[in-house]
Amino acid sequence: LASRPTVYQIRLHSYSALLSTRVIMAVSSMQDETSLRNRFFVVRHGQSESNVENILVSDPAVGRASYGLTEKGKQQAREACDRLVRALSTSSSSGGPGSSDDCDCSSDLDLLAERVVVVSSDFKRTRETAEIIHSGLGVKAPLRFSPALWERNYGSLNLKRVSTYGRLAALDMQDPNHTQLENESLMSVVKRTSDLMKKLDEEMEGKVILMVSHQEIAMLMQVINHGLPLENLYSIPEIGNCEFIELSN
Repeated sequence: LASRPTVYQIRLHSYSALLSTRVIMAVSSMQDETSLRNRFFVVRHGQSESNVENILVSDPAVGRASYGLTEKGKQQAREACDRLVRALSTSSSSGGPGSSDDCDCSSDLDLLAERVVVVSSDFKRTRETAEIIHSGLGVKAPLRFSPALWERNYGSLNLKRVSTYGRLAALDMQDPNHTQLENESLMSVVKRTSDLMKKLDEEMEGKVILMVSHQEIAMLMQVINHGLPLENLYSIPEIGNCEFIELSN
């Protein structure tokens, strides 16, 4: 998303308890774990052509083939590598967007390259971002792609102006399982991203897993991973292009 519409600032009231309960139930199997075996970061892609045009590109048939990064977006991805090195070289992080310049960068980069695994949506904008980060960090494990990190499919809103997203958000607040706009339901996104994170954590141990995805996906993963009410999706700070967040227990 290029920017969130006004409806994104709405606070949920009587409906929020029901909606939050459904989300928490959807990820309960992961929240029950005492600790994660790996460190997880979710990274938003760099500035894309669709960001500049201010349109929603969510159909995989379109987004996987077109609307890649702008030159500015490619530069943002290169600059993100330096910030990621600083963040990954620390034993913990605050969990906010990755933009701090005061981290200790003294860790052995060869060791870091051995530990990092990059998993990405294969939309063109995320794929190009992931390729730059994967190369910039010298990651030795092959770059991996997963449809679980795809942009949420906005159905009939695909290729429409970002401002039309307010229609979808309003329906989400009434029913997180709805598909009234031929869209992917919010709960479907919750399930696929939670399932992926659980699968990766079971598959590996002691790794740093960078998941390159899209703004709404990254923000939703932050909310559900921290066990927050879903209403926080509408009030937490936006994740800018090539910003990243660490997901913790």
